[in-house]
Amino acid sequence: MLILSDAGRGRNGVGVYYDDLSEQLRERVGAVMLEAPPGDLEAAFEGRRFRMPGDPTQALHLPKVRPVWRRLKAWQPDVIVAATPWVFGIMALPLARATGAALCVGYHTQFDRIADLYWNGLVTRFARPLFHFWDRVLFRFADRVLVHNRELIDDARDGGARAVTLMGTPAASRFLAEPAPAAPDRIDSLVFVGRLAPEKRVDQVIEAARSHPTLAVHVIGDGPLEGTVREAAAQLPNLTAHGWVDRPRVLELLDGADALVLPSRFETFGTAAYEAMLRRRAVLVSPGCGLIHWPELRPGVFVMGEDEPVSDAIGRLRTAPELAAVAEAGCAAARTLNERTLDHWVSVLVDTVYARARS
Repeated sequence: MLILSDAGRGRNGVGVYYDDLSEQLRERVGAVMLEAPPGDLEAAFEGRRFRMPGDPTQALHLPKVRPVWRRLKAWQPDVIVAATPWVFGIMALPLARATGAALCVGYHTQFDRIADLYWNGLVTRFARPLFHFWDRVLFRFADRVLVHNRELIDDARDGGARAVTLMGTPAASRFLAEPAPAAPDRIDSLVFVGRLAPEKRVDQVIEAARSHPTLAVHVIGDGPLEGTVREAAAQLPNLTAHGWVDRPRVLELLDGADALVLPSRFETFGTAAYEAMLRRRAVLVSPGCGLIHWPELRPGVFVMGEDEPVSDAIGRLRTAPELAAVAEAGCAAARTLNERTLDHWVSVLVDTVYARARS
């Protein structure tokens, strides 16, 4: 199995997803290769790197295609997963044809919505049709399109996908292997983990810290609003800005907190919330978080009201009598879903390879 991703390893939601998936699938399939740029934007990269307009903490990578192509073609994969619609992802099309591999395409992000948030009208008018074109090319030639939110199924079909399958989200092995701390019976500290961007409603996390001076608030991540968070942290003694940290440090900070808040306007799944559930933390998410549409996970999280201020939702969370019970339920449900997700991935990959062989 070969995974091609333009998202840096562990850098954002997609980068985390395939880093975790490749790690866990190695125990269940013959061999897994993840070809992706490094998550550290200062690390060496065989090619060129361009910071994203509107968010310099993300980057577009242009690899040296010829040596990458030779290496991947020589590997002769049975199935290729194209995770992103950029150079690595597009490379999956001719590579699948050259090797006879089955092709799956991961559809994680509605890029036109991201473009509307970050770019001006002229750039957006150029970017929108480009994103749609790339998605449709990948969808048309894919043996199967893999989505991670039910709301994306119709989009994939409208884009020309012949077969669409809803996939769960795997967890990192370390979040499963290390014993989780006891469920909290009160909320004295919480964390936010994610990109510091407008759609994540980071401004409301800052306001929540201001409204709850006895609550220790930890903000983990980087993005266009990192300066705003650090300025607020300099003024508020209960707010700490950690910047981008690696996964072991995320685990450490989650275990040291009582709860996680994820107030995003939209979130395809919400990996940070899922990881917090695995660590038996109380989890507060917005109605835009895709995780709540998984019936088995919904009882294990607290959900904000539509347009409810984050500070008000945290106030409700701090007085909820069922904190520990919900956190326990969430931990059990997340662990069960992780196992089912890995089994489902193996089943889908095998079915796709056999369907390609019969065609």
